[in-house]
Amino acid sequence: MANDVIHDVIIQDFIRGPNYILRYEEHNLQALKYLSNTAVLKTDKNLLNNHLINYKESNAEMVVIEFKYEKKESRYTAAYPLLSLSQNLKAKVYEKYEYLDIVNRNYCILYELSKIYDIEVPAIETFVQNYKNIAEEYESINDFKSKFSKIAFHPEKHENSEEEFVRHLSNDVKSLKEKLQDEYPRFKIMQIIEICSAYIIDRIHDYLVSNEFIKRDYCAMGNNVIFFKPSKDFVKKDEIEKIQKYLYSKTGFQINLRSKE
Repeated sequence: MANDVIHDVIIQDFIRGPNYILRYEEHNLQALKYLSNTAVLKTDKNLLNNHLINYKESNAEMVVIEFKYEKKESRYTAAYPLLSLSQNLKAKVYEKYEYLDIVNRNYCILYELSKIYDIEVPAIETFVQNYKNIAEEYESINDFKSKFSKIAFHPEKHENSEEEFVRHLSNDVKSLKEKLQDEYPRFKIMQIIEICSAYIIDRIHDYLVSNEFIKRDYCAMGNNVIFFKPSKDFVKKDEIEKIQKYLYSKTGFQINLRSKE
C-alpha cells in the first residue's frame, strides 16, 4: 500500500501537476525598498529590486511569486524567490511569518523510502535518529549540511572516504538508489527526494488552508520549508503534532517538522 502511495499518488501528482504555480506573499513594499537600499550583498539587492520594479508606483502589500516546473530538477522553482535572501535579511523580510521545515529532509525521506522497500540502511537510520548530535560535531552548520547533501545525491563519490561512517552512509544510499532507479527509471534519486519533499510541503499547505490558518496559495514555499502568516493563533506544539499525524495519513512517512523559535 505504501508503495502505491509513492507511485500512484506522490509521483503521479507531480507528473500531472501544472507547469506554473503562483504564491502570494504579504510584504511592506516600503520596508523592502529600505532593505534594498541598505543591503550589502549584490544578490540581495537584485532579488529585492526585481520585485520592487514590478510594484513601482504601487501601494500594494502583496508580492506575487511565480514558480516554474523545472523538468531537469523535478521541482518548482522561482526566478527571484525572496526565500533566497541571505539569512539575516530573510529574517527581517519574513519577521511576521511562521515557518515549518522538514528536519533532515534528504535522509528523512530516504529512510522512509527504505522502510517501504524493506532495505536495511543502518547508517541512514543512525543519521536520522541522531541528526542533532552529529550536527553538533561540526563547527559550521552550513558545511555540515553541504557535506551530507552531496553524499545523499552522489553516494558513489564518497565510497572511499577516510571516515568510516561516511563510507557506511554512502553504501546505504547507493543500495537505496539502485532500488529506486529500478522502480522509477525516469528519475534520479535527487529528483525523487525533491518530488516527495514538494508533496509533503504541499500537504502542509493544505492543512493550513483547511484549518483556516491561511488562504489558499498565501504562503512562501521552498524545497523543504513553508513560510506563512497565520490569520489566527498558531499554537506550534499542538499544531505541529497534528500536522505530522496528517502527513503520515497522506504519505505513510514519519516526518519531523521544525518551527520558528
